[in-house]
Amino acid sequence: MRLEPMKKQRLSKPASTQEALERMRQYKRRADRSPPPVFGGRREQLDWLSERMIAVQEGALGMTSVVYGVPGMGKTALGQTFADQLERGGQAGTNGPCAFCAKVTPDALDTAPIELMHEITRSLASSGWGKMGAVRERLEKMGDIALLLKYDKAGQELFDRPKGLNVETPMQDCLRAYAQDLWGEDVTVVLIVDEMQNCPVTDRTRAIIGTLHGGEQAQVLPVCLGLPNTKAKLRAMGLSGLSDSAAMEVNCLAEQSARTVIDDTIVWLGMEQAARGAATAQAWENWRRRLADGIAERSCGFPQHITLGLMGACEAMLAAPEQDRMSEEVLETASRIHERKKNAYYGELVHGDETESHALALAALALRIEQTGDMSNDEAQGFLAMAQDMDMGRSAALLSEAQRKGIVGAFEDPDEGPLCLPPPIPTMSGYLRKRFASALRRGHLGARKVNDEYGLLEQAT
Repeated sequence: MRLEPMKKQRLSKPASTQEALERMRQYKRRADRSPPPVFGGRREQLDWLSERMIAVQEGALGMTSVVYGVPGMGKTALGQTFADQLERGGQAGTNGPCAFCAKVTPDALDTAPIELMHEITRSLASSGWGKMGAVRERLEKMGDIALLLKYDKAGQELFDRPKGLNVETPMQDCLRAYAQDLWGEDVTVVLIVDEMQNCPVTDRTRAIIGTLHGGEQAQVLPVCLGLPNTKAKLRAMGLSGLSDSAAMEVNCLAEQSARTVIDDTIVWLGMEQAARGAATAQAWENWRRRLADGIAERSCGFPQHITLGLMGACEAMLAAPEQDRMSEEVLETASRIHERKKNAYYGELVHGDETESHALALAALALRIEQTGDMSNDEAQGFLAMAQDMDMGRSAALLSEAQRKGIVGAFEDPDEGPLCLPPPIPTMSGYLRKRFASALRRGHLGARKVNDEYGLLEQAT
């Protein structure tokens, strides 16, 4: 089955001011990794995944696919959207693909989705269950064409279990209940696995990955979503021949795509309804444009920052009386909230579970890379070892973690070898500069030592 190009989302506007205000309240409290109400700017990635799925349907083997990027780039939303696209396409035919989405978490590795993948392929190979057409007719009424296994933060339970299965039902039983209705000999299964970098490298996972990649048992397209080290992880699990064409990086949105997502989300939130009591149509349009311009500029096309900017706008508007929701002060407040949320996001990435000294060493590394123009991995490891007085093994692990989180960049140059570059997350460099400068002003001994050695910043008085 060939998929039709994805159509632009049709989003319902709020019916009333109260509904708009409630949407804004919910949006400003939205959890990290929640599906965005508006998805856009990923046509290339969706088409690429569709092409690879079609290749599997036409008999291609070894089509394991990797979508990678630093945190906050929208990999999870991309996987969810692709599953939704498969669901809509499958409803138009009788034997369309079904999508299974799961998330690997450190707390759930004993029942990781990679184990369930093997269950699925074995069941598909031996399945004698009924025709897909009749199954789809029943499932269309339930809205369960695509099965989404959504794990919570601890990875212990499913958020929702369709078909009346409750949270105590083992995951394997949940899958088998679907298998009895859904799987047929001619169905293509797309296995979308999020947070793939968390999957352990064991003999068991090597065997499972090899089975899935080989495609000997059924038409299966494994789609692995993860951080920049995911391709290396899969190669370590036995897919040494995984080509560069089997992986696609998710980067920041293009300017126009970012603006479209921002504008459409503003419409979906109903901000116009919330502000209408104090505004003419022209006044609203001018104010909305300035709000969208501000969010677009501060986000630099980074999906996580777009979300933070819209959350800040909701918070600022909700805090203002009805007649003041379109004031200059609201725009300024939204901007301040956006910056505060970005700094909190950076702080969590940079600091994490590490010490303040580690965080400052990473800030110094980013400044040193800016100072030199580029830096090899070996040079970066040496720099961190000196800054933290640690051995090269520990500094290599710290550098790898920094690259994985997007604090510093990395790419393979065929002539020069691995090079480190400034942070791939927009404006992260500015945050690191401010953090290091603040440490110098406070007289932090570690920061002063590195700065005296390399002259990264002028000493603050």
